Amino acid sequence: MMRGYQWAGRIFSVSFVTLLLAFAGMNLYTQEKTLAEEIDSLSLPKSIGQVKNYIDGIESSVNANIWGKYNFIEWYAYLQVLMGKEENGGFDVLKGENGEMLYANFYHEIPSAIDEYAKRVLRVKNFAEKRGTKVLFLNTASMYTRWTSKFSAGLPVLDLNPDQDALLYFLHAYGVDYLDSRAVLANSNVPPGKQIYKSDHHWTIEAGFEVFKALVEKLDGEYGANLDPTGFYRDINNYHVRNYRKSFMGSIAVRGGAIFSEADDFTLIWPKFKTDFRRETEHPTGRVTEDGPFEKSIIIPKYLTTNLLNTSYATYGEMVRWKKITNKMNPNGLKLLMINDSYSLPIIAFLAPMFGEIHSIWHATPESKVDIDRYIKENDFDYIIIQAYPGAFKDDSFYFAKKPLEE
Repeated sequence: MMRGYQWAGRIFSVSFVTLLLAFAGMNLYTQEKTLAEEIDSLSLPKSIGQVKNYIDGIESSVNANIWGKYNFIEWYAYLQVLMGKEENGGFDVLKGENGEMLYANFYHEIPSAIDEYAKRVLRVKNFAEKRGTKVLFLNTASMYTRWTSKFSAGLPVLDLNPDQDALLYFLHAYGVDYLDSRAVLANSNVPPGKQIYKSDHHWTIEAGFEVFKALVEKLDGEYGANLDPTGFYRDINNYHVRNYRKSFMGSIAVRGGAIFSEADDFTLIWPKFKTDFRRETEHPTGRVTEDGPFEKSIIIPKYLTTNLLNTSYATYGEMVRWKKITNKMNPNGLKLLMINDSYSLPIIAFLAPMFGEIHSIWHATPESKVDIDRYIKENDFDYIIIQAYPGAFKDDSFYFAKKPLEE
């Protein structure tokens, strides 16, 4: 009897190891080219401190290119749906009453360094204002909206609003101006269910347009920027608006399974008026330049036609270490520096026709950071806008100005 169990255990062990090896072989066979390309695109470490980022990049590429990965995720999500569950992935993703998706968190603390992050923004402000540059912080709306996001009682919803409230409190105390997009969207014509994608953590393009309008209004009304004195650029009637029904499955759907979520509509907004830009972007493989009107140089059409998940939002720009947009129709216009993450992609796009130049630095890039104080010294900016998604209130997002900036 005992020998029978031993043999059964051995057979199971051998079978299990054989299946793992077969799966690993199939994964290598089917994903070899993609993995090689992604790993080749990573910047080789130039110091001991960069080795971890390089290894993390390889691990991320391997995890993102597992053969049949999304089939496994979908089967698991299908089981959760059959069981009527409102959570997926071991309380990784939650589903609200209106179909919105949100990350879960059983215990969340406001980052202990939130005061220091506000001080770093203050240091940039003090440094830049000596050169006549105005500095503004753009607070990004959270996925969880107070009073409108509805979830079953007891679900551990991640609420990042206290983090934002704390940061804005310190910014106000230090005399740093800000625009709170939560208030903007609460008073906009975009209904709560259409402000944040249900399958993604980003705000919708329609919501981004509302924040863009409020930002221009603030810059014109309080700073005398004179960007849009007649309201022409803020009038949606001067833009093409095209809705792609149920075409977008964002990062949360990819993470928790498309069947557990639901497809979002994706709205593309682009100017009816004439435009001409040069977009320069810095990639690990080199600098790429694109010239032409808004729909060619600002928008990246390929992300509307792909069958892959989690791509439509990138139509308004890929997240790269550095980007510069030059307005050929307004070469002597104002210069703006954005220190931002992906939430600002549509904001930058809509601002482009009003500025002469917009420079964008991604603060969360895994590659080497841009020296912010040196960059400000070398460029004569009129405005600097700093924006950070509240889920990324950490040292990487505020890597700049860890000490007072010097001349």
